[in-house]
Amino acid sequence: MRIPDLKELWREAKEKLGAEQKFIRKYAAFQVLVLDEWLLNKPDESFRGMLLELMEARYGSVSTIFCTQFRKKGL
Repeated sequence: MRIPDLKELWREAKEKLGAEQKFIRKYAAFQVLVLDEWLLNKPDESFRGMLLELMEARYGSVSTIFCTQFRKKGL
C-alpha cells in the first residue's frame, strides 16, 4: 500500500461516521502489510495518530514492512 493512497483512504474514512475504527481493523487484519513510500512526506498529526494506532493493533501478531526508494543523485 502506497502511503499517499493510505492517507487518502484515511481522509475518506474520517468523513464517515464510525468508519475510522473499521479502517483500523481492516488494515490491522492483513497478515503482511507493506507500506511503500514511507516518510517521503511529513505526515500530519491525524495521519500520524492513525499510523500509531494501526501499528499498535498489528504489534506482536502480524508483519509490517516499511520501504521507500530515493533516486541517486545524478541519475
